[in-house]
Amino acid sequence: MATYLKPDYFKLLHERLSILFHRTEDADIIAGNAGLTLGKIAFSPKAINTWDSVLSRAETEDKLLELVKSAIGQNNGDDVLARYEQDILSRAALEIPLEMMSVRNVDDQEDDHIPEMLLVYHDNDMARCKRLKTFLSVFTASGELRIRDFQTGITNGEIQIERQKLMARSCIVAPVISPDFFDPDADYMRYVRNALQNRKKMVPVLMVKCPYSRIKELTD
Repeated sequence: MATYLKPDYFKLLHERLSILFHRTEDADIIAGNAGLTLGKIAFSPKAINTWDSVLSRAETEDKLLELVKSAIGQNNGDDVLARYEQDILSRAALEIPLEMMSVRNVDDQEDDHIPEMLLVYHDNDMARCKRLKTFLSVFTASGELRIRDFQTGITNGEIQIERQKLMARSCIVAPVISPDFFDPDADYMRYVRNALQNRKKMVPVLMVKCPYSRIKELTD
């Protein structure tokens, strides 16, 4: 899942990595261990330029957490990096506003009154959504939230009927935003429009950076 840091926060991480790992070969090892595509990183004699490219690549490939863990593996005694690791884990769900939990008494919920959130996402984002559900498990384990998605237990012949049922029973609809979400052949936006027409609580989750703010239904 993509974790986008505020500019000042990103700058501090950038500076810390540049100080701790100022040699190009250090950055190469850390980036490689994080699984980044090394051929797309502009390594430079200047550490600050190298780490700018490495961090940019980590965001693009959704591997910022892996990068920090890799850096910790090279400098296990650095408390600052350890705090960044925990911070990134907690920030990973920041795109899901906490106020979504204020819907316990929605009338269309089941008798146990546990709000249901429906994840709407492209098949290509299935792995990322699995991580998202892991981050949300603190809410599901405590009975604060029930997570549904379009892929759960659905065969091809049942897809449309089951999706309609899931939409009807969910009080929160979370479009998982990535470039694939806007695939015209899949037309996931029709579910967004349906949710808005039925006055569902809309909680867009930004997985991969893309200009979704241009989509009126996702920003109103």
